[in-house]
Amino acid sequence: MTAISLTAFREKILGLAADERDLILTQAGIILKDNFVHLPLKQALTGFDPLASLRLLQAQSGGWDRSPRSELLFHEQLLAIFDGIQDRHTRYLLPEPFASSTAFLPFTVDMAYVDGTALPVVTEIRDDGDPSPHFRDGVELTHWNGVPMDGILDNGSTTVQRACQKFSPRELTVRPMRIMPPPAEDWVIVGYVDSRGKAREQRFSWSVETSTPSLMNVETESDDVALDPAARATEIGSAVVGCHWSPCITAGHRSASDPSPAMTGRVVQTISGDFGYLNIGSFLSPSATLFVELVQRLVKDMPESGLIVDVRGNTGGSLAAAMSCLQIFSDDPIPAVLSQFRATERNLSLCEAYIDIYGDSALENTLPLLRTSLSKDSSFTPLEPLAYIVPSVDTADRYPGPVVVIFDRFSY
Repeated sequence: MTAISLTAFREKILGLAADERDLILTQAGIILKDNFVHLPLKQALTGFDPLASLRLLQAQSGGWDRSPRSELLFHEQLLAIFDGIQDRHTRYLLPEPFASSTAFLPFTVDMAYVDGTALPVVTEIRDDGDPSPHFRDGVELTHWNGVPMDGILDNGSTTVQRACQKFSPRELTVRPMRIMPPPAEDWVIVGYVDSRGKAREQRFSWSVETSTPSLMNVETESDDVALDPAARATEIGSAVVGCHWSPCITAGHRSASDPSPAMTGRVVQTISGDFGYLNIGSFLSPSATLFVELVQRLVKDMPESGLIVDVRGNTGGSLAAAMSCLQIFSDDPIPAVLSQFRATERNLSLCEAYIDIYGDSALENTLPLLRTSLSKDSSFTPLEPLAYIVPSVDTADRYPGPVVVIFDRFSY
């Protein structure tokens, strides 16, 4: 790992020229206006107009100078526009030097439940963190630069105006700059309660890792891949800096470049008996067949009394891999996944160009629907089943017991 100080990283920011900012905003407008299928729905649900916000930013930034400060402000405002859309797979990804860099502190934070109350606690401390002997795994955090933790951590609410930027526990100490700006502060002062109940404070400086791999760092045999860019970036950044919040990464110490599916399984003992536990951190895999075979191996010897499938924090991946797993846990037919396109001339041209270059029989069947929808001045093409290949699973390989699936708001 190559780590530098946050101050040294800021020296790498050269600034964007006016024509570079204009190009980015023009491209963003084209994608949202002509390609983004959910734009009308999102505008109706949120009352937010990202196209108008892009035009406003374009007018405001036209007179900005080419400086690091202006570039940071530009990225922050563009990120805010895409956040306002409230669509997890439609994100603005920052260019270099941000794209391959992750800012981090030498510890991770997650939520623990004590008597039904969620508390932010330290879950892992890096070996080179050099903390106070009182700052250990399990201590409760109370303040962040003087702000109480409930004013820093995002509880998932999007209905209130935020007084300051909030973060998920996983992003609090690991900031992948592919999806967010660098921290504004060079260091943070953390308030916590030690194991004896005494309130303490400690200062930690930000470091930056500058060789973070791309989001799609696993070669797949198909293009039916859908990822949560923010969660995936945090997962990769965490692995690179050695602070692993994902159980699938922690078990076996997977690296960010490991192509094997993010999955672990074990038997858990409870007062009600033994149950199987399968944690699937991602459906990203070199092939759906490999993914299904690994699931089968993990659940093969698990007790038939019940299986817990944990997809909390799952960052997405191959649709075929995800749908294939259903055959292992249920004998019900695999449901069809429906899709449709925005009926725009640009989408038609894009599909025609893709077919000419790569050849795609499934997409080729969409061309008549696009042309017909355009001739009728329709906003969308008709709903059609999404074409993807699902490996078949022998009935003898199905898990025979009851299955419970656990998910949270971080599940993609």
